[in-house]
Amino acid sequence: IRTDDNIIKGLLRLSTAIYSRPIFGNENNTRIVMSGKTGYAIKEWGWDADILLPGGLRKMTDAPLDFAKQVEAGKIYFFVDDSYFSGRTESVVKEIIERGGGIFGGSIVAYDGCHEVKKNVWSLYRYYNHYDIRGRKLNVSDS
Repeated sequence: IRTDDNIIKGLLRLSTAIYSRPIFGNENNTRIVMSGKTGYAIKEWGWDADILLPGGLRKMTDAPLDFAKQVEAGKIYFFVDDSYFSGRTESVVKEIIERGGGIFGGSIVAYDGCHEVKKNVWSLYRYYNHYDIRGRKLNVSDS
């Protein structure tokens, strides 16, 4: 995911479409958070984050306190990442944003492998739109 130009461009287009929607105010009110290897890889493609966090956030117990200082109060933050499964990393990012006085807008990912559809998770590809919980391909018509 991190090395594919089309996926990175897709994430950029999807992110722009999401955070520039009128419901979220305007682009001056929104911010982007990225983390870990994905964040650094996207940055290498020339797309900068307002907050770039280290990887392994879901394992850190003091991360919310340390990184909340980077948050601008009242701004809406979107977390851009390569994938979403259980929401553990998103949960830590949300806590960081809210402790800093920001508003968490949701996650924008290339791949969503979560069993259930989450309201504020947008993805380029959602596994369970194509396969059931046992990994069997669904018969989805294009009509």
